[in-house]
Amino acid sequence: MSDHSEEENNLLGGLIMKAFYVIVPLSLIIMMGYIGWGFLVGGGHKRELPAYTVAGQGVTLEMTGNDALQFSTKELRAKSGQEVTIKFSHVGQLPKISMGHNVVILNADVDVAAFAAKCIPAAATDYMPTDADTKAQVLAQTKLLGGGESDEITFTAPAAGEYPFICTFPGHSALMNGKFIVD
Repeated sequence: MSDHSEEENNLLGGLIMKAFYVIVPLSLIIMMGYIGWGFLVGGGHKRELPAYTVAGQGVTLEMTGNDALQFSTKELRAKSGQEVTIKFSHVGQLPKISMGHNVVILNADVDVAAFAAKCIPAAATDYMPTDADTKAQVLAQTKLLGGGESDEITFTAPAAGEYPFICTFPGHSALMNGKFIVD
């Protein structure tokens, strides 16, 4: 026979169940915060910080693009006057014709939406317009890549400021964009 009355047993059982319903969700939240929410959002694609390598006066920045329309970073950094090398890889599997990616860094004052609109009809030149006015808006650019391909560009960082970067494949710039910040 139990030392507790039926009322005490019900109260104790209820407290245990309430604790269970609080502790288990909190534990899951803590665990997800520790391991990251990547498996719930972004289709399991984890955002990586860009790899920085500083050699002498230059800096090498590494970034990727994938088939889920994501750059691995939304921010690149360098110092004014510094030699910058960007190593860009398309880590997806789809070909350039259906899921091409590039990195195009624009001048600070460029209207990104207007620039992206000019790129749409430029399929013959990998979605990069060739007129002088549009070319003058570009600070640096990689080639348009298909899955598994890589490209590397080197340029000198301009004056301090924030410079937008995008992928110019039609429709991609809405998701594939970021800032090149020069200190």
